[in-house]
Amino acid sequence: MLVKKIFFILFQEEINGVLNSQVFDTITFLSSKGNSCKVIFFVNPRYYFKIRDFLKKKNIEFVLVPSIKSNVRLAQILIKSIFRPNSSDILIGRGVYAANIILVFKNCKTVYDGRGAYYKELEEYNSITDLDRAIKFEKQAVELSKYRIAVSNKLIEYWTENHWSFNPSRVFTIPTLINTKRLTTDIRVVEDEKIRICFIGSNGKWQGENLLINFIKCHLEKRKDLIFNLFMKESSELSVLKNTFPNNINISFVPYQEVKNNIEENDYALLLRENSITNEVSAPTKFAEYLAAGLKVIISEKIGDFSEMVSKNNLGFTYRSGFLKNLKKVTKNEKLEQIEFCHENFTRESKVNTEKYLQLLKQK
Repeated sequence: MLVKKIFFILFQEEINGVLNSQVFDTITFLSSKGNSCKVIFFVNPRYYFKIRDFLKKKNIEFVLVPSIKSNVRLAQILIKSIFRPNSSDILIGRGVYAANIILVFKNCKTVYDGRGAYYKELEEYNSITDLDRAIKFEKQAVELSKYRIAVSNKLIEYWTENHWSFNPSRVFTIPTLINTKRLTTDIRVVEDEKIRICFIGSNGKWQGENLLINFIKCHLEKRKDLIFNLFMKESSELSVLKNTFPNNINISFVPYQEVKNNIEENDYALLLRENSITNEVSAPTKFAEYLAAGLKVIISEKIGDFSEMVSKNNLGFTYRSGFLKNLKKVTKNEKLEQIEFCHENFTRESKVNTEKYLQLLKQK
């Protein structure tokens, strides 16, 4: 792989499992190939020391810049005062705001790391009054960046449908990936008649908790051999459901680092989302994590590129509604097949994804 200086620009991001997987694991991978990686992180002053201590433990080179939320113009002034990139440097702006910040540098390679449909997510799941501003920033990120990373082909279609102008040859589809160390090596199949189904997530609006509850209720009313292991915070609605089926539902919240060990003994994993543009262009990290643990995936229709992938490659079930009558225990060989598929398609170290990074780095 080519050796480059790569700068990751983050703006007002939360330190969580998603950021750890999507950014810091990527930095670890690219650094292992000899590249020089550095983070320029615009942070809320309240979290300055917390983020500083976290990055120190990660042993990542970084610069923290206290900033005001959504003030892109001020961030552009600040970054120009502290940073002078060379023409050969690569600047990757994660998300719409970060991508707009680095547009002030005209002489180097700017990359918009598109994680989703930004303005649509605000429109569908948040209360926002200045939608025109959000559309403007997203349009500029797509059109004015020299290169783009899209987490799904559906996201590229969304850009096209908005009539935003960009060169398709300068777009790289790289889904949310994991490192090979997250692949399960100790296959777990519990020797009993129970079928175990897990879910990792939060209570976020786009996570579809109502879909999760309806799925569980529908299936436990018909089958008593199902065990649902939910790794999330317990809401009042989930508490009611758990009290209704106390022997079939387990709810616990575990740190991101412990998720892998907790889900490996399950047969299936749930990835249920409502029908929205936000979900239609997405690439949830948990999809790769489920496959890496050897689990079959029960996924809603129209989840990025993944729903069709599940159907085409026998990775589980694409779910619309009602009762799934074909659920059965997943064998050790089936789990091995899931893990191998994940290794080939969703690890940074795989041939196909290493080549994508190489192509991105070698572009002028």
